[in-house]
Amino acid sequence: MLWYRTAVVLALAGLAPLKTAGWSWRGEAPLRGELEVNLVRGSIRVERGEGNTVELVARRIGRQDDPRSVRMAVRAEHGRLLLSVVYPTRRLPGRGWLPLNPETGRTECLPEDPRSDFWYSDVRVELVVRVPRGVRVRAAVLDGRVIGPPDLLLRRTAGPSSR
Repeated sequence: MLWYRTAVVLALAGLAPLKTAGWSWRGEAPLRGELEVNLVRGSIRVERGEGNTVELVARRIGRQDDPRSVRMAVRAEHGRLLLSVVYPTRRLPGRGWLPLNPETGRTECLPEDPRSDFWYSDVRVELVVRVPRGVRVRAAVLDGRVIGPPDLLLRRTAGPSSR
């Protein structure tokens, strides 16, 4: 009987409807001509934009977790722009609160940062990045793919789903 209940729960979990939330940002091109984008799961598509503005358009998608709980943060740093995904902090049974990044006070999505809370969320981000001439993109996705012309990409790192 236990296997039957487990099978029903697993089947129902797979049938949960997808939830989506949009997000966009538009701003001036960075002084150094560099934009860094870090995602955990999802995709980054880099395109040539027009004028002197950078445009970021994202669709956050989740099945179990609310995509609106995952924020997108853009900040200027040393003459460049940095886009990070910020996952909500959670209290885990038996572990307490997850530690925060001491510099920002948040659990940000930086692939090299083990403090991030993204492992406990099913939200993925599909991002389109439009950059003007002279701006290049450093794109990193832990589990996903990066698409774009080589002349726009300074670095491209993609995980297992990129195959």
